[in-house]
Amino acid sequence: MKNKKIIPIITALCCMLTMSACDKKQDDTGTVSRETTASKAEEKGGETTVIDVFSELNVTFEGENGSGEIICEYTGDNDFIKYDVEFKVDRNGKYKNGDTAVVKLDYSDLRAENANVFFKKKEHEYTVNGLWGVILSADGYDFSECNKALEESMFNKEATTAESNIRNFDVGNTFTTHYIDGQTDLSEWKILSADFEPICGKLEITSSNKASNEYTVFYKVTLLGEKIEDMLMLDPNSQYAVGDKKELYCIISEQTKNVFVEKDSNVVKTNPEAFTRANGSKFMSETTVHKYLERMGYDNFDECYKTINSNISNHEIYDVEIK
Repeated sequence: MKNKKIIPIITALCCMLTMSACDKKQDDTGTVSRETTASKAEEKGGETTVIDVFSELNVTFEGENGSGEIICEYTGDNDFIKYDVEFKVDRNGKYKNGDTAVVKLDYSDLRAENANVFFKKKEHEYTVNGLWGVILSADGYDFSECNKALEESMFNKEATTAESNIRNFDVGNTFTTHYIDGQTDLSEWKILSADFEPICGKLEITSSNKASNEYTVFYKVTLLGEKIEDMLMLDPNSQYAVGDKKELYCIISEQTKNVFVEKDSNVVKTNPEAFTRANGSKFMSETTVHKYLERMGYDNFDECYKTINSNISNHEIYDVEIK
């Protein structure tokens, strides 16, 4: 009888020892933290290596604007980074200059912690730049060469194409007004002088799906005119008599498409084949004379621009200095 009472006690003791061992084993194999960062290294203590990967990462951007790629090259000597870390980016192959590209480290947290490797940070932002091709922003670009090319085209009196209208302002030529000082006034005037003042350039991004833009330079034209005829003979309805002289204003512009930069350059160039004529020939730019100022006056160019180009609500517009 005595031995039978001892057996349950021994059994209970064995169960208690087994449970204690199981609890200890569970503590030893708990989930390893997924944050192999510098803060985790401080918690762990001992022999650890905290690495600022991005200080040893050479990042460049390659390809055409709008479809650029980011190239990451690790220049350090840590074997774990060389063989166990990948540099991941989103939207690779779709970058344009000015975009923000985020580079993230991709690796096994468990293997990194077992190797006592910890990272100062796991991702870093870069601003995309240096891509060539059609530009999708005016920021950081030099438009001086482009502006000069468009100005020369605008003021080229030797051009014989219909796109050249600068000869309309030669002294002695005549022009017709429909509005003067905001009022209807159909009159004929002779040009006594013409002055041209550069206003600004406008870079208009015309598509978000592909690299596409339009670039236009604008000049204010101040004409001194002498009235030579009332066009409405029965009811002239004009405050100006024949022989009166008056300054009148309009805008002349030169537009091209898909201005671009070459690789490793920020100098904007014009596209010599921006437009196509009906006969299939190509030309760089086209000139337009805008007479809207006869009706609305010249007080605010931005308001004039909205009238000149009404299809700008969904486009990105950048001002470019041309003086």
